[in-house]
Amino acid sequence: MAIKSSRIPKGVVFNVYPDSLGSNLSYLVTCLSREEFENAFSLIYILPTFFHSDLDRGFSIINYDLNEELIKIQDLDQLKQDGIELKLDIVLNHLSVASPQFRDLLKKGELSEFKDFFINWNTFWKGHGEMGEDGIVIPRPEYLDKLFMRKPGLPILQVPFPDGTERPYWNTFYQEIKSIDSSSEKDKEVLLGQMDVNARSEAVWQFYDETLNKLKSYGCSIVRLDAFAYLHKEVGATNFFNTPGTWDYLERLQKMADRKGLLLLPEIHAEYGLGLHHELSKKGYLIYDFFLPGLVLHAIESKSHSALVKWGREIVQNKYRTVNMLGCHDGIPVLDLKGKEVDGKYNKGLLEDEQIDQLIELVLKRGGKIKNLFDPSGKKISYYQVNATFFSALGEDPRKLIMARAIQ
Repeated sequence: MAIKSSRIPKGVVFNVYPDSLGSNLSYLVTCLSREEFENAFSLIYILPTFFHSDLDRGFSIINYDLNEELIKIQDLDQLKQDGIELKLDIVLNHLSVASPQFRDLLKKGELSEFKDFFINWNTFWKGHGEMGEDGIVIPRPEYLDKLFMRKPGLPILQVPFPDGTERPYWNTFYQEIKSIDSSSEKDKEVLLGQMDVNARSEAVWQFYDETLNKLKSYGCSIVRLDAFAYLHKEVGATNFFNTPGTWDYLERLQKMADRKGLLLLPEIHAEYGLGLHHELSKKGYLIYDFFLPGLVLHAIESKSHSALVKWGREIVQNKYRTVNMLGCHDGIPVLDLKGKEVDGKYNKGLLEDEQIDQLIELVLKRGGKIKNLFDPSGKKISYYQVNATFFSALGEDPRKLIMARAIQ
């Protein structure tokens, strides 16, 4: 049975980091309070430096308390008075190594109340692989080859424990070593990382519930589910939108959100040919239109509108409720435009592979960068997105940008 959203906001969403315009959110609030901006925006999506974070431009969350260097309660109260609702993130798949939960694990080891809050890689794969010389279990090829990777190599971070041992923990996304000033003569190296949480633990679901309450208290009405497709993990699965597990998790989150009067917006980047956008819509969810940026860019630059019109007709015929965009913090999606083989049948994409390659090459020539996906050996298996402003992608032609915004 489809999950029905009780209230769908309409209007223009302003995507912004708290320090995008001026040094904190107060500058933006002052700007939007001007008469010229009255009724211009229905919602503001404030990206997660809204909270305490340490990596990945906010998406490595330490905790969901307000980042008071950038956000004041008075700012949020003013936005509410101006009739502007908030869209905020909950990063479902991971937390920072600096989170209270992970720090407690580092300090107390097996005695920590958060022992099962994160995913010990070796424990997860026990019985399904061989122990390597470095003390890390290597899953058997039939399991390893299926894993969907966001970075080269195994998705792990070696974590030092109180007993002097190092143990690998699941780390799908980013990590880096950063030098910071310390009182000693030498700089101190700090390991940063986004540690995958263990959704089999009830403590994680209690944390989600508490976090949704906190977002509601800030004036949030739409919760963007960041990285939710990676949350469900299972031996023998791709660990990207595993089914039916991912749907089960989403339904559980939906029930939490319904009790709090919050609207969920699942964020997912996947090939058009996989059909996940259609499945999400059938279950009653709003969907991000990650197809639109590439299709608009292709239509303007190739002077061919057929692919864009095809997608527009599909939206209308299937009554998709979309949040459309031309650019976001994730750049311009290109993987999303591809076809995909499903159950032995190849489902065509919105663009042919050659057309996508041409689009990527064009943006790169205009100063953009490419982000790719990798297999466990570190070999590139596919492109993912191109990073550029939409204005740069259009060759900094203001006429093209006006046309693109009109289409949007």
